[in-house]
Amino acid sequence: MQAELQRYPRKSPVSIVFCSWLLGIFSAGQGGVGSPLHIQEIVAVLFLICYFVFNRSLSS
Repeated sequence: MQAELQRYPRKSPVSIVFCSWLLGIFSAGQGGVGSPLHIQEIVAVLFLICYFVFNRSLSS
């Protein structure tokens, strides 16, 4: 049962959390909060790439 849960992650909550996290990053960056937006953009893009690669490797 545990293996099945790990094999098929619940995609919807992850997508919702990720989208809200991205929105938070971009709105915080435009508001001029402390850390530069450029670094946060790179992290967000890397996270997105890893997320899609992970999903694709699970489905194949």
